[in-house]
Amino acid sequence: MLLGASYGYFYGIKGDDQAAAVDIKDIKQYPMDSFTANLADMGQTRYIRTSITLEYLDKKAAEELDIKKHRLNDIIITSLREKTVSDLDSPEKTQKLKNELLSKINSELTKGKLTGLYFNEFIIQ
Repeated sequence: MLLGASYGYFYGIKGDDQAAAVDIKDIKQYPMDSFTANLADMGQTRYIRTSITLEYLDKKAAEELDIKKHRLNDIIITSLREKTVSDLDSPEKTQKLKNELLSKINSELTKGKLTGLYFNEFIIQ
């Protein structure tokens, strides 16, 4: 049973004030790999498949994202594996996951911070 859907760039993390203050030409994208992880639902085998694009403004962040990509992958996979289907079954809960991932990834970064995190694909089965 397919419970997820592609969210694309529609559900991003960015406040209206920040979006208005930033010139779109200054926004840089960092596409991550696709992630497939088992969910924490007991008694059922459920999984999530997602792909993520990160946004940042500071050019220094790009190099750090490359260097720490293995750590960021681990943060994302670990966070996904802790979730159940009921943790992700609404747009509000998906937004909560985005906020959580953004916060965890930003805590790993020292040279620049992410300004957005977008799901390009988000499928739960």
